[in-house]
Amino acid sequence: MGYDAVLSALGIKPWTREPVLLEGTRNILAAMEKHGVRRFICESSFGVGDSKDDTDWFTNFMIGLLMGRLFEQKARQEELIRQSKVEWSIVRPARLTNGPRTGKYRDGEHLRPGLFGHISRADVAEFMLRQLTDDTWLRKTVTISY
Repeated sequence: MGYDAVLSALGIKPWTREPVLLEGTRNILAAMEKHGVRRFICESSFGVGDSKDDTDWFTNFMIGLLMGRLFEQKARQEELIRQSKVEWSIVRPARLTNGPRTGKYRDGEHLRPGLFGHISRADVAEFMLRQLTDDTWLRKTVTISY
């Protein structure tokens, strides 16, 4: 087929019970393996997995209250990706906005954007596209925020 990579920004409503992220990611990974596609860039979210350690107790409480089911599914999605054979990067943006692309944001493994951290979807898209040619975050998770 001639494809080099897959970028995924699958999303669901926080109260969704169906395993959309898990099944979608399983299907993506299976198709990648079948067709020899190696690179996978996946959008997750700040507050998922070990990034919980980069937040204060109140932020963790609010995330759990508002996004509990969604973040449980995202954590399982991330685990599927880590266990795969693909060359992955997991991008964990702070709260998403519909703002413009600025090209000016911070990224890091243990970035602490806090409860009010945010970033535009346009800047997340730019960052994810950059990962296609940049191995800085290969087989790692990265948080991005303003």
